[in-house]
Amino acid sequence: MRWHAPSLEDLRGRSLRYVRISVTERCQFRCPYCRPESGEEPCDAAPDYLTAKEIGRVARVLSGLGINTVRFTGGEPLLRRDLAQIVGAVREVGVTDLALTTNAALLTLKRAKELADAGLKRINISFDTLDENRFKRLSGGAPMAPVLAGIEAVGESGMRLKTNTVVLRDENESELLDVARFVWARGGVPRFIEVMPMGAGADLTMVPAVEILAKFDIDPEVQTANLTGGIGPADYWLHEGRRDQPFGVIAATTRNFCAACNRIRLTATGEVRACLASAKGTELRPILRNSALGDQALVDAVCEALAMKPEGHRFSDGIPGETPMRLLGG
Repeated sequence: MRWHAPSLEDLRGRSLRYVRISVTERCQFRCPYCRPESGEEPCDAAPDYLTAKEIGRVARVLSGLGINTVRFTGGEPLLRRDLAQIVGAVREVGVTDLALTTNAALLTLKRAKELADAGLKRINISFDTLDENRFKRLSGGAPMAPVLAGIEAVGESGMRLKTNTVVLRDENESELLDVARFVWARGGVPRFIEVMPMGAGADLTMVPAVEILAKFDIDPEVQTANLTGGIGPADYWLHEGRRDQPFGVIAATTRNFCAACNRIRLTATGEVRACLASAKGTELRPILRNSALGDQALVDAVCEALAMKPEGHRFSDGIPGETPMRLLGG
């Protein structure tokens, strides 16, 4: 009799279809809501990071459990020199809905085409401001020009573009519509994010979704944009009712979406985390590096992590996340 893997569902009946795979904890930016201790340079995988082959194996097991979307994150994933090989390893096991979140500072046209050829379909770029001086300050000194070039490279390589703007009080809240118009002009979809109380973000003042939505010409109670090609947590609207002006808002605190959570996370070092705000999880790396253990051990570890998945975070109660964002892959 052929063995069939169970469907991936947590104890509250939430069906898991989406995994965010962090490929590194390193980043060359020092954004105020994340802020690693120092900037990093491109690198080979650290010994404790999962290899492309190991990530491919985990993806194969997860796809057998019903996962059909993979997003590669970090840290800054483009710091991994073997990122295209990682993308290719996941595509080879049959997962075809592949996306990337990046700051785009290293996203040259050549790199973008390599990723597209490896199977990547969509790229989300962190883009907090159009003001060059503000960009430099918020990023910890990085220039904006390479990021702008990276945004152009997404379209030129045939992939779909979204941007992520973390809205910061007394910083970029006045330029949201300008950012949106810049992204729309390039065929992309801008999204605006409430800062999450995790790591360094716990010390920042959140701009709530209601204030973000007030910057646009919409009815906030009627979500007018029905976007396909993504299963993340954003809600979407059409500015001025125009189909060529969609935008999204991710409001983890004021429009809590935990009841519909469909994702798990795999850290760069091989830990499965079932909730962004929880430090509880299970380790896959020891299983992957023990030749005596097969795929069933990976399935058991993933299911054990799901058993720890809480009903939701408690951001709105003033209780922050337990781990810095860059260690989890966002």
